[in-house]
Amino acid sequence: MRTHLKLVFSLTAGLMLISVYGAEVIILEEDFEGAELAFDGPAPAEPAEGEEPVLPPITTTVVADPEVGGTRGQVLEISLDGTSVWGGLTTTPQLTPLLPLGISPGTDSYEYTADIYIPSSSELAAPDTTGLRIRWVDEDFPTTNLKTEPANQVAVGTIARDEWVTMTLSGNIPATFGANGDATTHIQTIYSVYDPVDDDPANKANGVVMYIDNVKVVATTSGEDPNLLAATASQFGIVAPGTTETRTYSVSNSGLANDLEISSGTLVGANADAFTVDTTFPITIAPGESADIDVTFDTTNDLGGYSASLELATNDVSDPTVSLSLSSIIYTHDPTVEELIINGGFESGSPAGFNSANTLTIHEAPDPVRTGNHSMSYALPGGNQWGSFQLNQPSLPSLEGTTNEIAITPEMIGQPYKFSCWVYRPSVNGIDDDALFTFIARWNGDDHNDTGPWASYSGAFLGTDTWVEFIEEGIVPAEASVRNPADPNVPEFTPTTSLRPIFSVRDVNAATNTDGGQLIFIDDMSLTIELPEVVTYVYPEITVFARENTDGSSTLTWTSEPGNTYRIELSADLENWLELEEEYPALDDSETTSWTDTSSAGVDKRFYRVIWNEAPAPPADE
Repeated sequence: MRTHLKLVFSLTAGLMLISVYGAEVIILEEDFEGAELAFDGPAPAEPAEGEEPVLPPITTTVVADPEVGGTRGQVLEISLDGTSVWGGLTTTPQLTPLLPLGISPGTDSYEYTADIYIPSSSELAAPDTTGLRIRWVDEDFPTTNLKTEPANQVAVGTIARDEWVTMTLSGNIPATFGANGDATTHIQTIYSVYDPVDDDPANKANGVVMYIDNVKVVATTSGEDPNLLAATASQFGIVAPGTTETRTYSVSNSGLANDLEISSGTLVGANADAFTVDTTFPITIAPGESADIDVTFDTTNDLGGYSASLELATNDVSDPTVSLSLSSIIYTHDPTVEELIINGGFESGSPAGFNSANTLTIHEAPDPVRTGNHSMSYALPGGNQWGSFQLNQPSLPSLEGTTNEIAITPEMIGQPYKFSCWVYRPSVNGIDDDALFTFIARWNGDDHNDTGPWASYSGAFLGTDTWVEFIEEGIVPAEASVRNPADPNVPEFTPTTSLRPIFSVRDVNAATNTDGGQLIFIDDMSLTIELPEVVTYVYPEITVFARENTDGSSTLTWTSEPGNTYRIELSADLENWLELEEEYPALDDSETTSWTDTSSAGVDKRFYRVIWNEAPAPPADE
């Protein structure tokens, strides 16, 4: 239940406040002894009429303890189908809300444990990995595709066979997740199996590969009451000029007994006057409830980046003042300008225009910055072989209905494109020598479209502590391959209508780099498509004819372009024409030009025409 200020929604019904502050709170516990499982693999896909169900790449069965002399009772057996790279278990439903459990993201900590058993008969082998993963998200996941995902992914070659081993993943629950700094409100718990050898089916693990038992996720609470939960960084993102934009930010009281009082909200910072708080203070939030604060951004200002902070004064003992960072970029796309990346120099002071499941951080000197005042870094978490960040541009030229695809118009087909950016590999915590930074062009947004060329720079090629320019060039294809549902090995081709740029980092030694340290800095990013020059000609068209001037004269007005000259002719019968002006100049400061015929007094009928001197031939359809 929420305090009604503007937007209202309800927390999931049926959940109980079961926590005691300063104690452990169980988020998930499954020992596979019951009839209904809270943690399991995906269900088979719904078959078409008359067809057999299609099994997912990972299947599970509740069985007896496989260990010789084992006393565990029931455990979960995991099997792979020998075709897929990833397989995973998760909760049902997939997301668990944190607030009803009295958990405070940004303050509380967690521990995720699971017992696993890999039999000697398992076909899992190097470079396969397995492990614990958590996704910190909000209720909109996976719609937003933004998450913060800590993991403990371990090489199977380091795990003993034919005995139970306990795996652990722990840390602090983040207050926010993703590059946009959205407030963490939910958890998705995952156990994953990664079998990366997808080019040779003979090397893929098949059949029973492992067992799992005693899956448990526990949070340790802070003991604060009242306690304010809110995103500490919120972005308006990229907005078009000339309107106003309003965003609603949620604040919650995770306390159990005491009301949270927010006495005031004050805008401070360099661009505070560009934002307005629409919510009236004070606000009282009962335990377990939430309220919304509405902030409006005035986009009638000049183009560029804007930032400010909203400082909330509260009765939260540990955080009496909470600062909510606000940022926005006013941007308009000029279709005659080739540049397609917004905020590629990161001079807005935020990662607006980009998003990632992992960490994007904005830097200022003395951190590595190539030009201007800012750069951005991307960090691939330890144990992850792949990671990426993408565009997030909710304004032109993005494809309608998505924020990470650029619309490809007909005039772009067959034209050269160029992606460039400057990359810096730090000597401390930088990507490995054989790690790869890659620009991937997903034409038509299809994850299985690999239309090249792709350019990859290794860590060794980049060197350390120096800026290196990364360049990829190609031609916009007329058609792009997409996965054929009937036969994934035979792609279909469809006309190219969009481009989803992906900026990827691959750690080929992820199985041994479990501590992280895969960091790279980026600055001065650009993506251009060389559009053919389009010349628009303004052919003369008579728009006004004033016949009855006081002196009997007649005035013509026609569309014109500065620098052009026009021939003016008249006729009495539309067959024979008399030239009145040979080179009448267009006005320099107007889109129209006028001319007066002083000889028309007393004339009953007369025809006029205006001809552009040295005009090119009009297009065939004009």
